[in-house]
Amino acid sequence: MKKLSWGLLALCGVALVGCAGGEMEDRPLPNDAPADGYVPGADHEGGTSRDPGSAPDDSPPPDTQPEGEIGQPEVQHDLDEDGCAVAPITAEESQRHGGIAVQGPGGPPLVVFLNRHGGTYRQGANDSSRNMSSIIGGSRTIPAYERGDASWNALVQCVREQFAQFNLFITDVEPGSGNYVEAVVGGWPGNIGQGGGIAGIAPVDYYACRPIEQAVAYVFSRNISSDRRVCEITAHEIGHTLSLEHEYKCQDPMTYLSGCGQKTFQDSSEWCGTGRAVQCQCRGGRQNTVQALLNLVGPASGDPPPSPDDDEAPPEVELISPEDRVT
Repeated sequence: MKKLSWGLLALCGVALVGCAGGEMEDRPLPNDAPADGYVPGADHEGGTSRDPGSAPDDSPPPDTQPEGEIGQPEVQHDLDEDGCAVAPITAEESQRHGGIAVQGPGGPPLVVFLNRHGGTYRQGANDSSRNMSSIIGGSRTIPAYERGDASWNALVQCVREQFAQFNLFITDVEPGSGNYVEAVVGGWPGNIGQGGGIAGIAPVDYYACRPIEQAVAYVFSRNISSDRRVCEITAHEIGHTLSLEHEYKCQDPMTYLSGCGQKTFQDSSEWCGTGRAVQCQCRGGRQNTVQALLNLVGPASGDPPPSPDDDEAPPEVELISPEDRVT
């Protein structure tokens, strides 16, 4: 399939692209594709029905959520807590990440860092160890997770359960070195210059269809009503960093559909898409999230995360005791 030169953001069901060669190519479905079944704004999870053009029921007053800025890529979306976005990386960044050894089947687990403390992130090719992000413009600060220790500990456990069968090491302690995917959980979409309404955003590699092992993804917990949805959206955004696409199956966390209960990765071949079923860009037109993750990172091995064998930087030593001139 022809790969696109993505210049802007592609969102759950809406593609905003700057294609160098023209318009985005159509991906027609075979005759056995399911009929459209999702109507934005109608009977979303939680039992409410909202007009796509209206704010969600639990949206904050205008002065509590940061606004997007001129010059920052703007995301179009349905204003529902399930709204999510992907930001395809450039071909150049895909090639750069192609030089990084993927933690594949049989090797040590790929580390995924869940960040509850927030931080300041700068625009650039994804590099989680340096707080560089392809999604933001300029420099942006994300606040810490706001729901307390009990909620956070439950979130970490829930995300671990979502990925339990795969060779990932989920931690909330930032690695001191090496490659790792980072999911920053906290704040509003306006903290990175996006308009309100989306619950998360992550980079994805549609060129190589492989993990971005230094990716930085965002989950806007202040825009999500329940702890369970924070968990599912965190799994969703991590899935994008591993190259999973939006899937047209309600029971899978990569979906934009709702109303079918709790979501887990499904071992079935499904169409991609959000508001309607379309062919996937990776993996031959359909996506099986379980098999895709097994192929990308392998089954859970129980091994420890990779050691920083290539870390040649000298350690930093601070003398704490005795005090100066005291022996």
